[in-house]
Amino acid sequence: MTMNSPQTFFVTDVETSGVDPMEDAIFTLGCVAVTYDGQYAIIEGNYFYEPIDQEEWITTTRWLHTIMEPQSTLSWWLRQPIDVQKAAWREPRARLRYNEVGSLFCDFVAGMTAHLTTKPIFAASPASFDLPFVDRLLRDSGEKNPFDYRTLCIRSMAYGQQRGESWGLNGWQNRSQAPHHALYDAYGAAQDLVDLLTGRDESAYEDQLNLKYTGSSDE
Repeated sequence: MTMNSPQTFFVTDVETSGVDPMEDAIFTLGCVAVTYDGQYAIIEGNYFYEPIDQEEWITTTRWLHTIMEPQSTLSWWLRQPIDVQKAAWREPRARLRYNEVGSLFCDFVAGMTAHLTTKPIFAASPASFDLPFVDRLLRDSGEKNPFDYRTLCIRSMAYGQQRGESWGLNGWQNRSQAPHHALYDAYGAAQDLVDLLTGRDESAYEDQLNLKYTGSSDE
């Protein structure tokens, strides 16, 4: 049944220096919008992606001293392919300041939903990780949070639909074309959301991200 006003889910991914949103830094932010009218779900063609200037943060003792800790996030990053590291925090290109990215992100959400009567909905996989980082980004940027307080966790949604699966969904794989890249991961999660909303068989459908950023950075 078609809704009177479609809902727009902003599927978001952040790459960070750690898992504590109050202490750790966001390196990159990616977002893909999915519009759903109760029957059809569509991945919109405008995407958001910005790397954030955290050079000062990652050169501090707090970040660097964890390199000898095998379970630290820095050690994990250093085990990833060099291209993955460059995209997240080693890129030489200029990055925007923290508060600039928060403002641009709010502009992106507003531009995508200006014609709707429903509030935009934050979605992530899992929302419990990405949402606190985005909440902090918006607060520290002095921006009003544009999202409905009812957020969507795509991973939990999948767990609820897959009866008999153990919690954690070890077989659940994000179809990211470039894992640990904020935009590609957000796009893969958006594809997963479309599958879950419409009952689409993901094994029979493949789509590639057509890079057209609405942010100021180029890939």
